[in-house]
Formats: sequence, structure tokens, C-alpha cells
Amino acid sequence: MHPTHALAALVCTVLLAACVGALAQESRENASRYAAAPYWGKQAPVPPTRSPVSLAEFELLKTIVLMSPEDLCWLRASREVLEPQVEAILDVWYGFVGANPHLLASFSSAGGEPQGEYLAAVRERFGRWVVD
Repeated sequence: MHPTHALAALVCTVLLAACVGALAQESRENASRYAAAPYWGKQAPVPPTRSPVSLAEFELLKTIVLMSPEDLCWLRASREVLEPQVEAILDVWYGFVGANPHLLASFSSAGGEPQGEYLAAVRERFGRWVVD
């Protein structure tokens, strides 16, 4: 991997971690409501919201991570490669989250117990996110 691509991947990972961290408190507070929530093809329990990132900020983020037109081309082509592997990708990701208590806390009750129904609902959403 080219060093600039490795840096871009690292920055994207940090940005994703920041988003997950920002949602952690809300996730814990709303876990019971979301656990029973239907996803994909059904009415969502909470109306969708606009991204907190403006288009100008998104363009700046693309610059920061050195995203090129070629990167965008590969990103658009990624569905064909990723879709058949979604479950394997989620298995790795869930294994990583489960092995790191500070990450697992975002998917756990106030008492520290992982919320199985919530984890299953999130898995379905993340699988859709990977494909999309």
C-alpha cells in the first residue's frame, strides 16, 4: 500500500471512530428503543437526519485524506467486491469490537452487558452500509 493511501485509511478510521464515539452515549440511552427497531425496507423508528457535515466540509475531508478521482472510481467499483463478503467483513469487525471493551461499551447496557438485539440490528444496518 502506498504511504499516502495508508495515511488516508488511517484518517478515515479515526474519523469513523470519532463518529462512533459521538454516538456512543445516544446509543446507550436509546438501546432499548433501537433494539426493537425495524431496518431496511421498513419504517425507521427515528426520522432520518441530515449529515452534520456540509458539502464544503466533505470536500475538505476528501482533500485531507488525499482522495483522488481514481480513489473515487475504485470506491464506486467496490460494491462488486464487497457485497459477497459482507458477512465475513462484519465477523471481523464484530470480533474487533468484542475484543476491545472501550468499543464494546457502545453496544452494551449501563450495567456493561452487550445488548444482543441491538448488536443484531446494528449488524444489519452496517451490512447495508458496506454494500451501499
